[in-house]
This record gives sequence, C-alpha cells and structure tokens, in this order.
Amino acid sequence: MSSVERLLWMCPPDASPQVVEWEFLESQLGYALPGDYRELMAHYPPGSFDSFLGLWQPMSTLPTADLQNQICRALVNLSSMRRAGGELPAAEEMLVPVGGSDNGDRIYWVREPAASPDTWALAINEPRGYRWHHYDRGIAAFLVDVLTREIRVPSFPASFPSSTPNFRKAKLRSRRQRMSGS
Repeated sequence: MSSVERLLWMCPPDASPQVVEWEFLESQLGYALPGDYRELMAHYPPGSFDSFLGLWQPMSTLPTADLQNQICRALVNLSSMRRAGGELPAAEEMLVPVGGSDNGDRIYWVREPAASPDTWALAINEPRGYRWHHYDRGIAAFLVDVLTREIRVPSFPASFPSSTPNFRKAKLRSRRQRMSGS
C-alpha cells in the first residue's frame, strides 16, 4: 500500500477536491511538483489533518491555503530569516512551502536535486524560530508517519496527533462573516 493509499484509508477526505491544471501551474512555477503531492491533491480539498496540519493547495480560493501565495510569502520570510542570522537548510529559492500547522510550523520541500521532485526531502521550520527538522521522504509518507506517531516533530504539540486522526475540509466563510468575526 502506498503512502497516499494509507493516508486515504486513515483519513478519508470528506469532500471533493478542486481540479488542478498541472501543466499550467508547473509552467508558471518553472519546475515540476512531486507525484505524491499531485496524487494527494486529486483526493483532498483545502482542509486539515487532525485539525492541525494542512497542505497548501494549487490555485486555491482560500488565500491562506493557496500554494502560489505561500511560495511568494515564503521567499520574503526566508530572506528575512537569513538576513537575521538564521540558517536555512538550502537556498531560499530551493525551499518550496507545501504545508503548515495551526501553530505556525511551516513544511518545505527541499528542491534538491531540482530535476527530481519525487526524491525531494522535507524541512519543517518551527514557528517564530530558526530550528529545522528534516525528513528524508515525501509529503504523503510524512503525513502518514506523523499521524501514526512513527516520527515526532519536536515543535508539534504532544497532544498531536489524536488517537483517531481525521481530515476535515476547510469551511469557507463569506466576506461578511470574516469581517464580523463569526
């Protein structure tokens, strides 16, 4: 059973995903994305695993979950981190955000080797800090290993994951609801 199949079994999606125009997206980015991520996006809409970890989604209508928006934000944040004396696991342009936690942890692909996206490792940056946790496999395997407690990311809370991890689709709120705080 592949990591994607295992994740689908553990945390079935509760809604339909959006359709992604991969050729257009990857031509805009200038590089291909890993196959396991593409497969996850074929099943999961914007949302979170165990109400804590989310994946950035290509062309998402939710700005905070949009992959391209997060890539732009990451370049600024990573440059600031480097200027402030923080060490990065790779050059800024080689770190591509793929997801994050509700606490502010950020999960990045390390695009090395750049031409082999299915071999990219992950680097997880703690919130508001310079420490990095490294994981040598793809995003689907990472999610499975974290949700089954095969690995622990030091900056994740001890209460995560729950004993019965799940996936929940993000709730879209109208502009009026966002403005009123409801």
